[in-house]
Amino acid sequence: MVVKDKQGREIKVGTYVIYPTTGTIGEVLDMEEKDGETWVLLQYDELTRLWYNTDYLQVTDKKYKKIEEERDESEIDTEERLKDQLDKAMPSELSDDAVGGG
Repeated sequence: MVVKDKQGREIKVGTYVIYPTTGTIGEVLDMEEKDGETWVLLQYDELTRLWYNTDYLQVTDKKYKKIEEERDESEIDTEERLKDQLDKAMPSELSDDAVGGG
């Protein structure tokens, strides 16, 4: 069975693909055809394996997966930092100037 991405490039086991909607990049572990559609099992990290329809995937290079894995943790907002930013942006008390609901 020949499996192709949305641009017509061949996908094989071991190929790296990207799901552009979410930016998920992973290695193809398995392929399957079901009801006229082709699916690949994509391993995103050590724990995450998901099936993707090949109509929505694009073949990519392993180097992009490596870049994603090597991103500095300081570039990724933690839940705590996001909460702090939200608290600073939205004061917890309303001023006397606020319009009442009714």
